[in-house]
Amino acid sequence: MNTKLFISHILITLISFTGMSIIWVNIENDTLEFVFRIASLILIFSLYILSGYLSTNNESKVNLIKYTIIAVIGIMLWMFCFIISPNDLNWQGRESGVWLFYIIYTFGILEPSDWIFKIFKIPEINNTNISLLFLLILSIIPSLLQYIGGIIKKNNITTKNIA
Repeated sequence: MNTKLFISHILITLISFTGMSIIWVNIENDTLEFVFRIASLILIFSLYILSGYLSTNNESKVNLIKYTIIAVIGIMLWMFCFIISPNDLNWQGRESGVWLFYIIYTFGILEPSDWIFKIFKIPEINNTNISLLFLLILSIIPSLLQYIGGIIKKNNITTKNIA
């Protein structure tokens, strides 16, 4: 199951990147951009839940550990980036450029969440420690959404067996 979840994460990231590329290049109307970003946020979260639903076996117990592959890889990548560049998150810098790998890995969740800060006029996070914590949490969100998908499938199976 871990392979399916990881491959689905990569596909969702590619879908997200494609969608965000369309926004960056083609949409100049703020209202249309708002609608498109809300739709893409809902789509991305739904795709993670759907991937967890589809990769859950009918007989298996829903165990959070089975869904942690994306979070584990993300946390290891975060730690690698943190060791190399603990004080500078500017992925365009020379030493801190390693953070680009993490940004690419978490892009499916990072871009919509970054956008939420802009929509609600939340000031940019200038504290490196808070930014680091925020980035770390981003690696956990896809696994949690996939776990929710697994719970939904298991509850559907249980409900069908009872009826």
